[in-house]
Amino acid sequence: MRVSLRLFGILIIGSLAGCAGPEYRWSKPGTDAAAFEKDRLACVQYVDDEFNPFYDYGPAHRYVSASEEALHKQIEAENMFRRCMKRRGYELLTVETKPR
Repeated sequence: MRVSLRLFGILIIGSLAGCAGPEYRWSKPGTDAAAFEKDRLACVQYVDDEFNPFYDYGPAHRYVSASEEALHKQIEAENMFRRCMKRRGYELLTVETKPR
């Protein structure tokens, strides 16, 4: 079973945009929007292909609830995506926002 691209996109967007905290943006000098989108989709595809939803990503020393297990899986999928983007030369930067 593979994590769907749509679900993964929702998880990433929700985790980055769903908070009232700072906003983040991937940056790589000399990269245009088309190159960024190509790299982003390649990393999403990488996670979709390589993420194993049956692996226990939680702590090995105790029982975890289903919701905690889902959280550990979401965090691991996001970390896989971030590592992929960093391997491609991107850096995740904090974007200054004006208070509402």
